[in-house]
Amino acid sequence: NWLTGHFLFTATLWAVVLGVALVLLAERGSAPGRSVTVLPAVIGCAVILMGAAAVKADIAKPYHLGPLLSQTTSTSAPELRGILLTRADASWVDWISDQGDSLQAGGVPATATSSAGSLYAFNHSGYASPWVGSSQPAAYNSLTTACTKDPPTDLFVLQPGSAQVYAFSISGVTKNLARCGISFPGDFRLVAQRGSVDPERAILIWRLKAPGPQPR
Repeated sequence: NWLTGHFLFTATLWAVVLGVALVLLAERGSAPGRSVTVLPAVIGCAVILMGAAAVKADIAKPYHLGPLLSQTTSTSAPELRGILLTRADASWVDWISDQGDSLQAGGVPATATSSAGSLYAFNHSGYASPWVGSSQPAAYNSLTTACTKDPPTDLFVLQPGSAQVYAFSISGVTKNLARCGISFPGDFRLVAQRGSVDPERAILIWRLKAPGPQPR
């Protein structure tokens, strides 16, 4: 967000200035007979009234910046129901949530090579949460720890449809799963795919193959 936006709507600079003025006037008006004695009370009331007006404005319309003002569509994903998103983002979240239901992913371990937000909408899995996109190998240690301590017999991997196999986020997941004897994507089958004109909203969902012959 822009710095000016933070000052106007987050840092509430005006409240800080008036608060300092309130303290200074209270000190100056402590002596008897001073006409400024009433000023701290006046400023205090002004701060309360302005704060109440700001809260009322935030409740009525909480989006102050351009990107947030464009959020007009509510998602139907249970955990996020009622939250406003852009139409494209709401469609993306709803699709992922629907796939979690249709694939009966509840309680099945899952990880992602993209934002953890996709996992949240998919099945709320807490199996492993690598710091995806990081250039530090240690960021993927949670995946190694999870599959070493509790080797999965079933596992979902959510991957952006635009990501290349050599992307660091995918290679990080691949290398850490390999330490547990799991090859990605060799040991997985593609169970769902969403295309999009926006590469950021295309996604692939992989599932670990069960032992034995697999259907073509």
